[in-house]
This record gives sequence, C-alpha cells and structure tokens, in this order.
Amino acid sequence: MEERRWEDMNPDYLANIFWRLDPESRIQAVQLVCKQWHQAVRNPLCWKRLIFYPWIFSARSKTEFIKFAASLSQRRATVLVLPHVFDREDLVYFSEECPALKLLTEEFGINKVWGSSPESRSITVVLRW
Repeated sequence: MEERRWEDMNPDYLANIFWRLDPESRIQAVQLVCKQWHQAVRNPLCWKRLIFYPWIFSARSKTEFIKFAASLSQRRATVLVLPHVFDREDLVYFSEECPALKLLTEEFGINKVWGSSPESRSITVVLRW
C-alpha cells in the first residue's frame, strides 16, 4: 500500500484544517513544516475566521500580529473574536481592513479565585448582514 504524505494534500483541504488552529500556531509553526504547508497557511481561507486568544499577545507584538493576520485574510475575514487586550484602535483597524466582517465578538474572562473556572461574558456585534 502506498503511503500518502501530508505535503501532497490539496492546499484547500490543508487550509480548511489550518483555520481551526489559533493564529499564532498558523503564523509561527505550521508554515515552517514544509513549502506546501507554508503556501496553504497563506491561503485566505485560513484567515476568514480570526479568533485571537489573550495569552498569545505581548504589548509590543499585538499590533504587528493583528495587522499581519488581517493582511493574510486579504480583506475576506468574516468572523473576528477578540480578547479584552484589544483596544478601540484595533477595532477600527479591523473594521477598515476587513470589510466582509459579519460577526465581531469580544470575550471577557473573569477569574474570581485562582483555580476556579472562569465566568465569562461576551459582547457580540453582528455586522453587515
């Protein structure tokens, strides 16, 4: 039986798998595996849903990271989930760079006591329907 290789998989299938990873993994890890994965992770299909987690950002990298992710979407992002670390300027940037945006959710996690499960509330805005 012939063994199949991941790098030979159709790039659209790879993009469909990769969009489920967090943006940091897509940018920093996946594209380093091989040339085909590098090309697949740059497919705009990988960047239609931009879901950012708060633990992946330092104050310095946040702005550069979101600009890079928005550019990879090629203005096709439709869903944006942001943690509380983003500010008004970031939201304005996304609204201008991602005109296809239909859903914006900002997640807030609140831990009352270390070790307890987080209570969360979210603000959701539905855009351009």
